[in-house]
Amino acid sequence: MKLITAFLFLCLFDSNQAIANPLVFPNESSWNLLGLSLIIVMALIVTLIIEIPIFRYVFKQKQILDCVLINIITNPVANVLFIILITSFSFYEFQLVSVVLAIELSVIISEYLMYKRMQISRPLIISVSLNICSFLIGIGANAILFILLAHASLPSIP
Repeated sequence: MKLITAFLFLCLFDSNQAIANPLVFPNESSWNLLGLSLIIVMALIVTLIIEIPIFRYVFKQKQILDCVLINIITNPVANVLFIILITSFSFYEFQLVSVVLAIELSVIISEYLMYKRMQISRPLIISVSLNICSFLIGIGANAILFILLAHASLPSIP
């Protein structure tokens, strides 16, 4: 979910669309600090909305603060890395998928190590499950949002 949300918000914060999107200031370069900050914060919020209930109710874990802190560490790093990579290099679709999977795998391993260090039971299962759930929900949610945005931007036929 982290990277999917970041990619969607990157699309929304393109200054070429500044007239349609008041969050981006006209006459600036493609990226601005406000837009990037909002991308990272929104990605973190959406990830927490998905992962906290699963962590608490599916895995019966009471250390919700640990889950929040771990995501505060891994989510912004993953999104900044993703933003840097997709804005610095040109990727074919299969390469972009590889980049996303490599970053997600790094997040899973990092979160596993942190959960293990915090003595959370079943750290690998929790890390893998939370990230797969948020990733798949993110793909679905972003597909729906993309369709809605594409539909909304079509000119009406008289």
